[in-house]
Amino acid sequence: MNIDINTQDNTPIKYNVLGFAGGERHIQLEAMTLPSDTVLTIRASLTSSNDVMDLLLIENALRHAFGQTIKINVELPYLPYARQDRVCAAGQAFSLEVMAKVLQLMSINELVTWDCHSQVGIDLTGAYNVTPVAIIQSD
Repeated sequence: MNIDINTQDNTPIKYNVLGFAGGERHIQLEAMTLPSDTVLTIRASLTSSNDVMDLLLIENALRHAFGQTIKINVELPYLPYARQDRVCAAGQAFSLEVMAKVLQLMSINELVTWDCHSQVGIDLTGAYNVTPVAIIQSD
């Protein structure tokens, strides 16, 4: 799985994914309790439409399990569709705009991306962008 969930003290939150015959996805968190002031970080390497759906379902499951008071941060090392930061020809979809709208469906505290392709992706998503210099320095 390309999506990890951790508390601020790096305790992982485990979950199971089930795919149904019709293509639907299902997320089941493993049972645990968390204080209401917990901060969770979801780090997601999204490489498919299933991964995008899983991210949305994970955020939803976390809210149902732990309530609205927990803070959820999402880290996307790669922002899907960031390279299509404008419509290039008549009749094309604006893929990055659609991805930004999907991400805005989540009730999250902060979105972080790494070396976003352009300022357009940052502007559309409201993400904090980690620069290449910061990435190299932290390695």
